Amino acid sequence: MQLQSCKADTASWLKEFYQKSGYDRPVSGNDDLYYAEENDRKIGVLRISYEHGHSVLRGMQVLEEFRGQGIGTKLLSFVEQFLGADPVYCIPRDHLIEFYGKIGFSVIDPEDAPEFLAERLNSYIENGLNVLIMRREGSA
Repeated sequence: MQLQSCKADTASWLKEFYQKSGYDRPVSGNDDLYYAEENDRKIGVLRISYEHGHSVLRGMQVLEEFRGQGIGTKLLSFVEQFLGADPVYCIPRDHLIEFYGKIGFSVIDPEDAPEFLAERLNSYIENGLNVLIMRREGSA
């Protein structure tokens, strides 16, 4: 398995990958994309999106037949080296607290998040998703 990165606008395969994964959130061409590939097949993806002056980890997906093999953990560890000095946010499902905690994310109160993320969180909750908001402080 290889771990690689690129800009989302150069990944012509991304839309099809997300469709297979059942992920339907918007993607910006400027997003930084990190992915796992095996035998020229994309098997896992995550993005760092830049929204309203904030970095947001989004769209982490591993193809169903590859789940449970540590690919998500390897992707998360891979992306950690690129996160930099500024805080990074994510809105994961609530059972993934420990998973994102592996690279320093911790749960925060929505009032401590940028307003657009607090609003996104509320819309996800209103749609029946069990999610919360997390932040990883930047490294010096």
